[in-house]
Amino acid sequence: MKELTLHKAFKLFEHECMPYERYAYRTIVRYQGLMKKLLNDFGKTYLFKDLTKIEINKRYFNPEKRNSCRVDMTYINRIGSWLNENYPGQTSYKKIKLPKLQKSSKNPLSEDQLHTIFSHPGICQITKYIMQLYILTGCRVSELCRPDFTWEQIYIHKGMAKIKNKGHKKSTDVRLEIPFEGNHLKLIQNINDYYKTVHPEADIYPIPASQKSIRNRIDVASNKVGFKFTVHDLRDTSATMMLRETSNIYAVKEHLGHSNVQVTQDAYADWNIQDKTKAVHSIESKILNLAVQPS
Repeated sequence: MKELTLHKAFKLFEHECMPYERYAYRTIVRYQGLMKKLLNDFGKTYLFKDLTKIEINKRYFNPEKRNSCRVDMTYINRIGSWLNENYPGQTSYKKIKLPKLQKSSKNPLSEDQLHTIFSHPGICQITKYIMQLYILTGCRVSELCRPDFTWEQIYIHKGMAKIKNKGHKKSTDVRLEIPFEGNHLKLIQNINDYYKTVHPEADIYPIPASQKSIRNRIDVASNKVGFKFTVHDLRDTSATMMLRETSNIYAVKEHLGHSNVQVTQDAYADWNIQDKTKAVHSIESKILNLAVQPS
């Protein structure tokens, strides 16, 4: 068997698979970036079948990064599966066994922390507006900023917006509908009024800032208040607040755009010690006030 080289394998995948899968733009960019990286590091004549877990880890593993190399291995497996199915006589690639997924720790902000952030005079008002919008919507950073969120995705008369959420892998995927009315609109308008003065694409994107720019804003705010939090922690805060207010895991699932409720339960059902203490107190008096029945 004449094995496919990286150059040949990637050329086949890019020209014969990707156009017909109708991948979303961001997914295409990720595939192209990975293929370019592998070609540069391993060389055009390197055999595709030799992209093993050992070789990938040897080249790219970073012990300080959670789930290091896991995404690369996932994409390589997808390419390998397509090649095995469509060119079985030209590759003996064996699927990489993915390392166990390490879930991120949840870091919802407490009410005291939120008060500290939003009352801090050193944090600019636009950053506060952006944070409020992310907490209110529960969105991931990419879902509300350039290039994935435009004015055309806001339907004022319907009180909702359509976002390209994490599960949006193909250009034909249906976008997630989220409530977008009243305070959502006020916040987005306040944010956009600022960007009109500093960004040429404010008429296209409500928040024309990039993901990196928003993360930088949150990092600055975090340094100002003296405790660490990230833009994704705002999503965790949104989910935790809703769960506490409604006790409805299904409402939180829809709010976050999770594919199924199990994902939501795995991520947010483990309440913190304050929640557990409050839950115990809710039944404490009933238990302690039980009268001992005479025998």
